[in-house]
Amino acid sequence: MAVETRNDSRFVKNYNFLNDYHLKNFTVYPEPVLVDGELKTTTSMQLGTFGVDGKTYILPTYNKDIGKIENPPKYFSNLIKKGKIVGYEDVEEAGLQQRLIRNKIIKDG
Repeated sequence: MAVETRNDSRFVKNYNFLNDYHLKNFTVYPEPVLVDGELKTTTSMQLGTFGVDGKTYILPTYNKDIGKIENPPKYFSNLIKKGKIVGYEDVEEAGLQQRLIRNKIIKDG
């Protein structure tokens, strides 16, 4: 499994998409909300990994206007087709990149 650095085009493309999405969807809850067993006061995208046509994509599962995105691959299919979101060869690689991208978004935020 190849580990990408922050200078690789795939990392940069996915980071740019997810960071922009984060900024547009950042939400402060009026009261703490239980998410995955933790009380949260804010949210922006709640990332997940999803297989599409033999690739694994890092996709948001939350939208501030609609709440939970029921089918993220379908919801983001046009952006995937246009190459705005780039897939990974396997789930492990996508999971590692998801953590790196998320940490960079939080650090830069």
